[in-house]
Amino acid sequence: MVFRHIVDFYGRLGRWTRVFIGCLLLVLALALYKFLQIRQLIAFAESFPEASETVEAFLVQPQSWHDTTTTVGEVLAPQAMELRNEVEGRVSAVGFNAGDSIKKDQMLVQLDASEEIAQMRAAQADAELAQTALARYQKLIAQNVSSREQYDQARAQYAMAVARAQALQAVIDKKTLTAPFDGNAGLHTLQPGQYLAADTLITQLVGSQKTLWVDFFLPQQQGNIRAGTPVSISARGLLATPLTGLVIASEPAVSTTSRSLKLRAAIENPDGALKPGVLVDVQIATTLPRDVIAVPATAIQYDSTGTFVYVITTAGENEQPRASLRSVTIGNEKNRTVLIEKGLEAGEQIAANGAYKLRDKMLVHVKGNAR
Repeated sequence: MVFRHIVDFYGRLGRWTRVFIGCLLLVLALALYKFLQIRQLIAFAESFPEASETVEAFLVQPQSWHDTTTTVGEVLAPQAMELRNEVEGRVSAVGFNAGDSIKKDQMLVQLDASEEIAQMRAAQADAELAQTALARYQKLIAQNVSSREQYDQARAQYAMAVARAQALQAVIDKKTLTAPFDGNAGLHTLQPGQYLAADTLITQLVGSQKTLWVDFFLPQQQGNIRAGTPVSISARGLLATPLTGLVIASEPAVSTTSRSLKLRAAIENPDGALKPGVLVDVQIATTLPRDVIAVPATAIQYDSTGTFVYVITTAGENEQPRASLRSVTIGNEKNRTVLIEKGLEAGEQIAANGAYKLRDKMLVHVKGNAR
């Protein structure tokens, strides 16, 4: 009966009204089908366990911190020089090969000094003769046989003869070039018989000490660095690990052209990895140590709103830890460690390695113990 009444009612409706009702019923049927399909998918998804990630944790603790700056420095040898001849002459002997290790006072280059040696022998003979004459006049003066004027002339003749011999000896010494310290010689192309003009560059000598200097510049605002301040020296491709050293000296005044202060540090170079002239990176502390909150750089995450970390929290004893997103204000970075100026407290645990995989409120598995 009810069905018949519905059919009669439907029959009395207009044509377009019946079409509209038919479309409405079709839409409702499709919506009901889609609703049931979505409920089924949600139930299927809920059957899987909640997503989680494994990370390494870091326990936030106060630590000593000082601000640092990095600049470029040049390596220098404490003993280094360019070997040049002071007087001209022809090479008579070469006492070292290119690149040799040399010893202090070792003869390196001998210029021909045969003419000066002959002249010096003549001057020495004149000096001996003048000395004999002077001694004779001394005896005559004592006997009141000779005048004081003759004695003074004899003494002057002797002094001039000695001076000529000393001057010639000085020239001979200048024609013998010796090593002023132990070290290593550079390259050269010297050959016996070669003529050298005065002030010719012969080779470069570098001392063999294991200690090197590093000269670098800092802006005048950081010119309060004192002797004894530690530095860290690194050179990509040359040093596997940084070398440490100390500031030993600084210029007494700031440069008027660059408004920077030149400083010098001493470092140990036992393996000879660095050579004079190499450019290195110098990292130096610019403030006194202070206690701060600092975390590994891997813990810091970035997005369009700023910087944040994931704090690992547990709601209850039996609850699994979750990641809680927290915004932080960061400061300077040093050795892959970032200063936290605001946002974290001592004793909190944060995600470090692997933090990039997390999202807010996600379950977290902590790998190992918090460092």
